[in-house]
Amino acid sequence: MSLVSQEQLMQNQQQLRQLDEQRQKQVEQTKSFQSNASSAREMVQRLRTIDHKKERNDPSNPLFIQMPTRANPTEVMAARFNSWRNIIGCLIHYLKETVSVHEEISRQQIRLHHAISFPFITQGLDGELYQPMRVASANGSSSVANAATSIFSGLHGNSATSPEVADLSKQKDEFDLTKRFFLPLGSGSIQDLPTILYQYHANASLLAQSVVKELNGTIIPRLQDLRRDLLVKIKEIRSLQSDFRNNVDRYHQETRNVLKGFVQSIDVSKRAPGTLPPRNDPYLLKYSLDGQIKRQLTEENYLHEAFINIQTSGKELEKVVYIEIQTALTVYAKLMGQQAQNIFDRLISKLDTGILAKNPGFEWDSFIAKDTANFIDLNTPMRHLSDMRYKYQTDPITLPIRSGYLERKSKYLKSYARGWYVLTSCFIHEFKSPDRKKDPIPVMSLSLDDCQIAEHSRKDVRNPNTYHKFVLHARQKGGLLRKGHNWVFRAESYDAMMEWYNDLKRLTQLPTPQSRSTIAWERRKNRDISSMGASISSSANSLSSTGIQKNGNPVSVAGNRTSFHKMRSTASNYSAQNSMTNRSIDTMLGVSDASKGRMPENMGSSQGVPKSMVTNDVVLNLQNDTLAQHRNSQNSNPVMSKRVGGNNAKTVDESVSTAGLEDIQADNAKDSYIDGTVGEKFGEMNVSDDTRKETQI
Repeated sequence: MSLVSQEQLMQNQQQLRQLDEQRQKQVEQTKSFQSNASSAREMVQRLRTIDHKKERNDPSNPLFIQMPTRANPTEVMAARFNSWRNIIGCLIHYLKETVSVHEEISRQQIRLHHAISFPFITQGLDGELYQPMRVASANGSSSVANAATSIFSGLHGNSATSPEVADLSKQKDEFDLTKRFFLPLGSGSIQDLPTILYQYHANASLLAQSVVKELNGTIIPRLQDLRRDLLVKIKEIRSLQSDFRNNVDRYHQETRNVLKGFVQSIDVSKRAPGTLPPRNDPYLLKYSLDGQIKRQLTEENYLHEAFINIQTSGKELEKVVYIEIQTALTVYAKLMGQQAQNIFDRLISKLDTGILAKNPGFEWDSFIAKDTANFIDLNTPMRHLSDMRYKYQTDPITLPIRSGYLERKSKYLKSYARGWYVLTSCFIHEFKSPDRKKDPIPVMSLSLDDCQIAEHSRKDVRNPNTYHKFVLHARQKGGLLRKGHNWVFRAESYDAMMEWYNDLKRLTQLPTPQSRSTIAWERRKNRDISSMGASISSSANSLSSTGIQKNGNPVSVAGNRTSFHKMRSTASNYSAQNSMTNRSIDTMLGVSDASKGRMPENMGSSQGVPKSMVTNDVVLNLQNDTLAQHRNSQNSNPVMSKRVGGNNAKTVDESVSTAGLEDIQADNAKDSYIDGTVGEKFGEMNVSDDTRKETQI
């Protein structure tokens, strides 16, 4: 039972669903039918409306009225032309104001014309030349008038008072100066400016007067006549109002009634001819309808002709008005265009092609070029110190031999003062700083002719950073006892001290400043060769490492040996040209054989270092035998024999050309001092900064 009941239940539900679907389909069909019916009705109604509009707008339809029957064109047209009258009145007012403004413009242009008071010759419109002149008025102010170029010709024979003559003479001087200072008229200079302004303002004044004359004489009177004529035409237009009174609407209604009866008679004759009365015969009604339509059209055509008449006349009248306004504006535009063209032709174009196109330095250059007595050519190069050549400019005696910081012991105290020392061929100078601009004058100077190097401290191996000292004995000039003073100097290192010591020793052994100057020249030459060798070495290293790129292709260094050898030969020539060792120093300086390589006579044992010399830091005890042995060793080995002479010059030249600049540098390093080394240990001492640790040698 349960299974049967479930199957029946499922069948019933399925049937219900089918019935619902059928019901929904019926509802949708009903809606579609209704929508189709409404759309059909709308379409029919739209077609009827279109037909009705066509029927109303169809000129062949008797019920269509083509002309407006209730229009009032005369009043509308009269109002329009009255507006034209107002417009013309406004235009006349504007032109009258334009005339007034141009009268003022003419006066102002004349005023500007007279304001041109440049001290230049001015050319007028007629080509004549004028010269502006300031004229003092009665109230003390100055005005400007234009006088002819011959204004100054009769100054001494006229009846002018002396102040006026003086003023005119002053102006003449001013004109003469401006002629001298500036380029003449016509060259595009500043002298063209008054001519440009003069011609522009003069022509502008004439054009303003032309505007006043043309507007007052022609344009404004014609517009006033036109405005009066329009008033008459407006009255005539209003008198045509009766032409637009018509019976078209009444005839149109009668035609409608007759047409309706005619249509009904046709319908009756087609449906029930027996019921049609004789007076409603379609033949008779058609004849009556045609007569009615003819009367309606006749009345309508009268109205049509009235519209044609008034509109044609109005159009022609407005053409006349428009032509007159166009003529007035054409003349006005022409006058304004002449003024604008005057600005362009007389002012803008001349300024553009004249002073505005010139270089700002145009006048100045011409002025400077003319007055060579008071000014110079700026292209003239300035002279520099490097360009100067004078006698003994490159003399070796002017070169410094050594410079650097040293500390000098006070003459009376035990303190040391730091200073910058410069060793020359004549003196050893002490300055406060190495800046020669700041400290041009030395604090102290010791003549090498009066000095003798005495001793120096031993090298402190344990404390290499300690100060190392040397003693320089300086004789005192003048006085009875002719005593000297032992100057104690100390350097920051042993090597620095030895460099100063050896240079002083070498220089004090030479007899004259000229012979000492060769050392400065050699030092200068060695520095130049060293710098050139460094540059050549850097060039060779760059060539060997990267090679030369030529047209994007690498080139080997071997292919450029020629250029490298050229560089070496250039260095060799430089050293040969600048070396002073190509000749013997003795021959060059004229030193006698008796004094070759020897100390000067005034530097002998009688005036040299005393046997017992005690200083604040140094206790020196030397025997006369030691000094004598030292002098004998110097005589047996003459000074400068190792460095100076033709052989040495030959060695330098050969080393540059064969072994290269590196060998020269090494050679020069070996010969930095006259004796090569300080193996004599002359005057060696072991001196410390502590005054308590004095050592006696």
